[in-house]
Amino acid sequence: MTRPPSEDHCAIVDLLARGAWALDTGDAGDYARCFLPAGELVDFRRRPVETARGITAIRALAERWYAETSLRRQHHIGQLAFAPDPLDRGDHWRVRAYVFLVECLSPAGCALGWAGYYDDVVCRNGEGWLVRTREVRPWEGAVLANFEDPRG
Repeated sequence: MTRPPSEDHCAIVDLLARGAWALDTGDAGDYARCFLPAGELVDFRRRPVETARGITAIRALAERWYAETSLRRQHHIGQLAFAPDPLDRGDHWRVRAYVFLVECLSPAGCALGWAGYYDDVVCRNGEGWLVRTREVRPWEGAVLANFEDPRG
């Protein structure tokens, strides 16, 4: 099967939307609850790369993001591409999605603050679908390997 059944597909889309809403409305606890208790979040936007393992660490990372950036932002997630979990652990799916971060800097308008993608593995447990691993990646590097850089 190359994509989850419709009911599971909708539940996974809801999970990703719930996480975006939680992140953008300052609810670090609900954002962290989108992950398995032993879930992992790896932020490749940072140097060095940051990894948070477990709900407590994921919540702390989200709270630090709030302290470092404008709270007037929205994560827009789209173009979800589903594939079987690369490690074939059963009821898991790999979901890659475009992510655009819009910064609302003033009442007069908003601007694109960041563009990248999530590379998630989600799984179903007794509570429904949750994120097992999430990689937050900028739109650069290996994902663009099929293109030549026109800048040389």
